[in-house]
Amino acid sequence: PVANYIGFNVVGNLLIVSGQIPFVDGKIAVTGKLGEGVSVEEGQRAARICFINLLAQVKAACGDLDRVGRVVRL
Repeated sequence: PVANYIGFNVVGNLLIVSGQIPFVDGKIAVTGKLGEGVSVEEGQRAARICFINLLAQVKAACGDLDRVGRVVRL
C-alpha cells in the first residue's frame, strides 16, 4: 500500500470513500496544480482516473454498483 488509510468505510446504509488520487498501475499519473503546469486536459484526465478509482472502491464495498441508490457528495 502507498498510504496508511482505509479506502472505504460502511456505516449502516452509508458508504464513505476516501483517498482517491489519480493512481494508474501504482503510480500517480498526474501531479501539479491546474493552470500552473497542469493543463485543463491533464486535469480532466486526472479527474477521470480519480473517478474510476472511486468506482472501483464502491464496487469493492458493495459488490455491485446497482446497489448504489444515491450519491450525496463527491
